[in-house]
Amino acid sequence: MKNITCIAIDDEPMALLVIEQFCRRKGGITLRTFSEPQIGLEAIRKQKPELVFLDIQMHSVNGLEIADTLPRECIFIFTTAYAEYALDGLILMLLTFFINLFLMNVSK
Repeated sequence: MKNITCIAIDDEPMALLVIEQFCRRKGGITLRTFSEPQIGLEAIRKQKPELVFLDIQMHSVNGLEIADTLPRECIFIFTTAYAEYALDGLILMLLTFFINLFLMNVSK
């Protein structure tokens, strides 16, 4: 079975630890973690991971803004401790899904 390459970006070390433990328990996941969003974003652009765990609310940047700059083929999962950001993340994921669906149908 092929390993899934992942990057996690969160400015809270405890949140990164939870993601690391989850990935270790799940198995089949190669994970790199970053507590500095800009460094994590650079790593995403260079390494092109299959999956990104992305905190929505960080001190220096909003994860929703980072998600807008990710390569189209990159799948991301928002992580947050704040319930008020959950709806924003869901809306963005739905918009991305429908845009990609539309683009796939147009290109046929």
